[in-house]
Amino acid sequence: MTTLENSHKDHLHCTRKPKKCPSCGFRPIAKILYGYPMYDKKIKKEIDDKVLVLGGCCVFDDSPTWKCTNCGLNILKVEKENIQE
Repeated sequence: MTTLENSHKDHLHCTRKPKKCPSCGFRPIAKILYGYPMYDKKIKKEIDDKVLVLGGCCVFDDSPTWKCTNCGLNILKVEKENIQE
């Protein structure tokens, strides 16, 4: 089971990638790719299949790891010891 912390309307924290969105139930959850990727057929297909979204060039400690492409929920991966019950 995915451990959740501080569930908010637009983001939450998990120790692992959820199989479906905890908010709306949509599958799959997309990985967020940061930086300046080489845009090729593979990346285009992953974006079209909603398994990848582009996150921009800047990444911070609190930048989300995954995103629901249906409801827009951002999910940040956190280590288990950082979860507050």
